[in-house]
Amino acid sequence: HNRLIREDFGLDGENFIPLKPAGVAGSLAHQKEMSEDFGSLISQIKMFLKHCPSIKHIIIISHQDCKRYDEMLDRSKLGPDPEKQDLYPAMDFLAKEFPQLEIGAYYGRFSNEERTQIVFDVIKRSPLQMGEI
Repeated sequence: HNRLIREDFGLDGENFIPLKPAGVAGSLAHQKEMSEDFGSLISQIKMFLKHCPSIKHIIIISHQDCKRYDEMLDRSKLGPDPEKQDLYPAMDFLAKEFPQLEIGAYYGRFSNEERTQIVFDVIKRSPLQMGEI
């Protein structure tokens, strides 16, 4: 994850604070079902913003077949690739909650049949989501 942030956003280890909660997109998109995860995550973000006012970005990284989803959500009620699909409402929520910040997201997916390699796709919010239309 840190390589993505360094290379794609040009940030070094002193310019970002990694929070790595399991199922981050799910906890933001399914706030009621994952209320404990959601509350903890938002509390951490608010604390960091209070004490580190130089923070300008929140970057969400989700990945295919996240086991936190299996523990907290009923996959039979979710569509295909919920870890990817949940990035959109998660970004939307964060953009509304923290309008002063730039919100970004990546989705990690397996790139081979053996599921031993992963690639990360940049997930973009649509202009409609960003309130530009």
